[in-house]
Amino acid sequence: MSSPMLERLVAVACDQDCQALASLMDQQQLTPEQVHSLRVLIKRQRALWQLMSTQGESKRAQKQDKALRAGAKLLAASRDRQVTEETLTALKQTTRRDYELEALERVIAWLAEEQSDPVAPPVPDALPLVFQEDLDAWQALKRKGDDQDVIRKGYVTLYRHLRQQALETLSEGKDEDWHRLRRDVKYLQYQLEPLGGTLADAEVDIKRVRKLGSQLGDLHDLHMLGDQLKRRLKKTGDAELREALVCARQLAARREERVMTECRQRTRRVFELKPKMLRQALEQLSLPA
Repeated sequence: MSSPMLERLVAVACDQDCQALASLMDQQQLTPEQVHSLRVLIKRQRALWQLMSTQGESKRAQKQDKALRAGAKLLAASRDRQVTEETLTALKQTTRRDYELEALERVIAWLAEEQSDPVAPPVPDALPLVFQEDLDAWQALKRKGDDQDVIRKGYVTLYRHLRQQALETLSEGKDEDWHRLRRDVKYLQYQLEPLGGTLADAEVDIKRVRKLGSQLGDLHDLHMLGDQLKRRLKKTGDAELREALVCARQLAARREERVMTECRQRTRRVFELKPKMLRQALEQLSLPA
């Protein structure tokens, strides 16, 4: 007999692939919002495959993760440009100094002139096939086991590793460790969300996880922007642009420091939850119909 929890997860995964395919149907070009939405759907699928890898499907999960990662790369350049523009624009809300605002406008204008990747790209030919093959893989799963397998071998095992990773990152984490934590906190969010139910009543607050993932995303975006501005500084001989780049980089570093403080605080709060408490919450969960 199949696990109701596993059935729920597979149904959500199939629905997400169908959403992606529907959004690509008869499309020639993607809006920036569609690019972002499709990349989020890919992350959601990768998170669920990570969970399936604990349920005797490691080979299939590895294959699909690789295929989905390749699909995400088809949209990476356009999304990266969009994120850079959004991060620079958001920095304008952190200052009232005219010279800093002018510097940010100068850098944004440079970006529009220099970047060749469109924020609204044509639909990559291979992308619909990525989602169709992923849907086929989910539908072909042999859904065996029970909820206890999904909870203990899946959720609790993955959470235990993630919690240890978070504590180590808090202790001595480098930039790449915080970036990895961002990805894995998002995976936790995407693995828990399909279950719905009454997790918050059992001290499992998905809103906290979601907020931490969002702030870790902001931290990553600011770090990537700082690196991009640093690389451009080394290449430009334009004195006016150099001055604007230096100013923008200082603003990004200042904001990154504040966001890092918030991320540390939220990471401690989220991972106060012990694996045992997560197991008990999932065992008592009433799944949505």
